[in-house]
Amino acid sequence: ALASAPHGDALGPWAAQGGVARIEGLNLAWGAARGAGEGALTSDSARRLQGDLKLRLTNPAETLRALTASPTLSSDAKQALQIAALAYALSGDSLDIPLRAADGWLSLGPARLRELPPLYETD
Repeated sequence: ALASAPHGDALGPWAAQGGVARIEGLNLAWGAARGAGEGALTSDSARRLQGDLKLRLTNPAETLRALTASPTLSSDAKQALQIAALAYALSGDSLDIPLRAADGWLSLGPARLRELPPLYETD
């Protein structure tokens, strides 16, 4: 399908025929966040990412503490993250995070995180 793609739309035919990229070994090292994940992604008709990833944070306490530095969070949200960080620091547990890319949005569970732009512009 990729070889038959029209100029400027490399993923169009692939996605239309059910093309899916399976991610079997994703390693995350972003700021304080450390973890691993897996999932599957494709492209929607607007060429935005679409699919699901499951991330397992191995150090959720540090990650949650780092998130409290965001200037866009309300004081209530920061306090909730600080409490969650303390709970994970005491338990030592990992944290599974479901990420979904759908309808032009990246979401964490039911919470929309950010709008997703197209991967590329079509001609």
